[in-house]
Amino acid sequence: MRLQAACMTAQMPQGRAVYEGDPAAAAALMAAWPGEYRLGPEGAARTDARWTAFWATAGGTAAPWGGSPGSATTFCHERYTPAGRRRLVVVEGLLSAAVVEPAGWAGGRPRVVWEGVADRDWADRPALAVIANLPGPYTIRGGIPDPAGSTTAADNNPSTTTSRRRPAGV
Repeated sequence: MRLQAACMTAQMPQGRAVYEGDPAAAAALMAAWPGEYRLGPEGAARTDARWTAFWATAGGTAAPWGGSPGSATTFCHERYTPAGRRRLVVVEGLLSAAVVEPAGWAGGRPRVVWEGVADRDWADRPALAVIANLPGPYTIRGGIPDPAGSTTAADNNPSTTTSRRRPAGV
């Protein structure tokens, strides 16, 4: 339950990237926070240790939805369904996501209720396509619970998150 609670209240670093594609900036992250980042062929990624440990104790693998192991954990926090049920929402990179029904205090095991490619607002698709096709590396910052919604079931939109992606040179 301790790992689950840590994931439900996790906050991704806001002052630095969770993924950095620029080689010089990736090297700087690796030097400044050794052990927190994994250097891959395309950049440095920070996989949240709380999420990795929680998923392993829940019987999963490092990449529960088939993504690449060690992807940058963009978001890991409690959110609520429109009906007010608590969920752990985890986003890795920009597209992979998992929604976990937490174990209750009376026992039981956490249960993955959805996993796959995160949906995006159709209105954003043209802008996202332009950004995705820009040449060069990019940076992903840690996501936060959407300011339009809070972590309480009574708020208007407690199920959304916000994360920033910055293409090189922009």
